[in-house]
Amino acid sequence: MIRDIQQSNSIPVSDSLSVQSSQEIEIIFKFIDFSISKFYDYYLEYGDSEMEDRISDLLVSCFNEQLVLFKNGFLSVIFKNKPTEAGSTRQPDIGVEPKQIKKPFKPIIVLEAKRLYDSSHSHEYVYGNTGGIERFKRCLHAVDDNICGMIGYIQVQDSNYWFAKVNDWIGGLAEENTDETIDWTCENEKLIPVNSFMNGQKYSSLNHRKPKDDFIRILHYFVKLT
Repeated sequence: MIRDIQQSNSIPVSDSLSVQSSQEIEIIFKFIDFSISKFYDYYLEYGDSEMEDRISDLLVSCFNEQLVLFKNGFLSVIFKNKPTEAGSTRQPDIGVEPKQIKKPFKPIIVLEAKRLYDSSHSHEYVYGNTGGIERFKRCLHAVDDNICGMIGYIQVQDSNYWFAKVNDWIGGLAEENTDETIDWTCENEKLIPVNSFMNGQKYSSLNHRKPKDDFIRILHYFVKLT
């Protein structure tokens, strides 16, 4: 069980959460890896809308329910909808925050969520006014982090279809983008498969942030909801 990677029942919360240890981040993503596979059945039971914000509400509830199911708590964190980030005018869809804090804090991890469905707006997973990957590349979210997450809610087709589609969009931007404030031409911008889980697939990408001239790792979870 995923709990076995921990030395104790919870992650210690420091006075300052401006910088999280790689071990803490790894454990939280291990929890997401484990819990995301539960969401398909959870959504079938409780899903009452196909709208993105409502689905994200249900995903947050599912994650927090999984936290409670582990005796003595799995992590000393909680998942939250629309957290705020210091210095940003945008709110990510989901944040992971400590349960107990002593000073002002920032989310430990932030995640963007997008519907993958039959629409002219599906490219917003990658780019556009609310583009998910683009927001991280422009440092609108997770500006002080080197890793973050995205959730793709599959409402038509399957993971393989959207994997190819997302990479086609990124490839097109690498060839045709004329916006000098963002760069899509670096290697590893495209998604690469990591592993599959029940009713979904995990991918990874390494994306250039031109404002900081650095890179951020994005872990992508495509989750079947049909």
